[in-house]
Amino acid sequence: MIVKESLRKNSVVSDVRRVLTEPVNLGPYTLPKGTWVMVDLWAMQNNPDYYPEPEKFIPERFADPPRPGTTASPQAPFSWTPFSEGSRKCIGHKFALLTQRIVLAMLVHRFNWSLPADSPFWTRPRTSTSGLISPIDLKVDFVARH
Repeated sequence: MIVKESLRKNSVVSDVRRVLTEPVNLGPYTLPKGTWVMVDLWAMQNNPDYYPEPEKFIPERFADPPRPGTTASPQAPFSWTPFSEGSRKCIGHKFALLTQRIVLAMLVHRFNWSLPADSPFWTRPRTSTSGLISPIDLKVDFVARH
């Protein structure tokens, strides 16, 4: 749940862009071949219609079974898309999720974590965006448990 909520709030990829290889009808509009189109993944994963209080970190949104009012609507497929979706979904998504769970479990087991008192991440993370989202000046203090 923590990994999925982290990826929802701080997805590695903010959008997906494609060039149309043939004309596409979109409602009353026809987009010609060669047009660039973009899906804003960040906006989908922060949409309050799918994720109430999207600015809050609520891992229980991804509980199995979902807890009422805490997760994406079951009528909203593709509302959680940190690896994209469909035929172009990241080929390593399952490996990435498994690796994150193992590494997180090992780090939580072996270390106490804390942010320095002057960290900007206490209130609002600073990130850079250009298709990829990455933290700026993130510092975490680790103290061995054993």
